[in-house]
Amino acid sequence: MLLLAREDYARAQTLLDAALRRHVAAGNERSAALTRLSQGLASRERGDTAAARRRLARAAADLARLGDPVGQAAALGEWAAL
Repeated sequence: MLLLAREDYARAQTLLDAALRRHVAAGNERSAALTRLSQGLASRERGDTAAARRRLARAAADLARLGDPVGQAAALGEWAAL
């Protein structure tokens, strides 16, 4: 998130993509969903609203399925703000 604050969106996206691959490979679904939420924020900041919508929608759905209402609400809130 520090890279997003510094507006280094390309590097943030690269690191988030690598983190997502690790979480998926490890079977850590909640971490993967939260990483998708962060990817959605990075996409939004880069101006790619289509990618942001896809990632935030997936994050919200996954977090709902995993029983994380706080994470789901965060994803839904960001998605609604687009």
